Amino acid sequence: MANGPYVTGSGAGPTSLVDIFDKGKFFEPCERFQKRFWDDIEEADDVRPGGKGLTYRVIGAVGHANGNPAEGGDYSQSRQRMEVDLTVTSAQIDSTMELSSKFVEAAKDDGSFYGDAEAEGMVETGLSFFGYIDILLGAGYGTLQLGTVRTNVVTSTEVFLAADEWTFQLRPNQPVEFWLATTLEHTAIIQEVNQAAGSIILDTAGTITAGAGVFQDNVFGNAAPNGLRNIVDDDALAATIDGAARASYPYLNALVDSGTGGGVYDDLSEEMIDALLDQITWNQDLIPTQLRCNNGVFRAWKKLMKLDRTFMLSGKEVVAGVGGVKENTPAFMYGDTMIPFRIDRNLPARQLFALCLKGFRKHTLRAADWFSEKGGAIFDKVPSSNTTYKYAYIGAMMADLTISCRKYNSNGLRKNIKDASVGDV
Repeated sequence: MANGPYVTGSGAGPTSLVDIFDKGKFFEPCERFQKRFWDDIEEADDVRPGGKGLTYRVIGAVGHANGNPAEGGDYSQSRQRMEVDLTVTSAQIDSTMELSSKFVEAAKDDGSFYGDAEAEGMVETGLSFFGYIDILLGAGYGTLQLGTVRTNVVTSTEVFLAADEWTFQLRPNQPVEFWLATTLEHTAIIQEVNQAAGSIILDTAGTITAGAGVFQDNVFGNAAPNGLRNIVDDDALAATIDGAARASYPYLNALVDSGTGGGVYDDLSEEMIDALLDQITWNQDLIPTQLRCNNGVFRAWKKLMKLDRTFMLSGKEVVAGVGGVKENTPAFMYGDTMIPFRIDRNLPARQLFALCLKGFRKHTLRAADWFSEKGGAIFDKVPSSNTTYKYAYIGAMMADLTISCRKYNSNGLRKNIKDASVGDV
């Protein structure tokens, strides 16, 4: 495909999109628009998954070849450690933008309320791109599914979605598909997200079966990166992880506590969190470094901490109310270890994750960037057929990446916590 009129670098000629937003100026507001899961594991090693993927080893237990030999006696019997080799592969993620030639020209100079159509489009594409990556890595489970239909839909535009995923991973103006097993039931664009009711309003009415999955359009069946929820899992969402069956290697399971269960949701308590952390640390020595949940579960934590609120007085300053005895970042004291909370609005309701971020790894085959041909222009003319082009330009951002873990059983999950965001309290 022939390159469009935009060039990289600076100099004479048409203004370059890369001139408008070079990497230093562009990625700062987009990648750090909000604190994302990828940033939370920023200290994790980034190991490139080349070739057919990266093989890594998980050790479940050492050999414990110990003994108490008599004087002059034999060595104790040696024993093999428990281990398994896994292979992680990356997955491609992209986001595109297209502008007509006339729109680009009309948006320039005086008389236009746009001011700079190219710049605005690039920022919008970047925000959408990094937001989708964050959903897949920070709340996904290796399937690309973003929600589940709660009740049958009969020729309607309103679709109610099941807890615990609810509507948290869906956005207005998002094109989606509804798949029941391998059957595509409906395609539409989301017009409105009603978080309180747990429903979405579509632009076209459809008939959809309860239990159908919601996906971004044109992605069903494609490769997906690992996400937080298939790493912190006990076979409920992912029977295998990076090629190994969890049933065969129990130490690939995270600790999952369903609480009372049976449709009963429990009040959050400090004792509940202590019990979760105790169960995680009984089998290995690593203490989780972060508690992660959606805002509904954190609201339950704030309610719990109301009676433990201190007020700081300093000279003539106004009294400052601080939730809990933790004066800055909200945190939980486990023994003599302070574990901070992190709020992620994409995460399912009623769930509290305890993560040992020391065990996480990044795997980047291609870092997030604008796609171009060998460093050339990032915008191309849009083809209309094999021989002609449209009066329009198209560009795309691309990343090829995933995540993994070296100590799966150092993480845990407490389910079935009362959550105000889905109407439990």
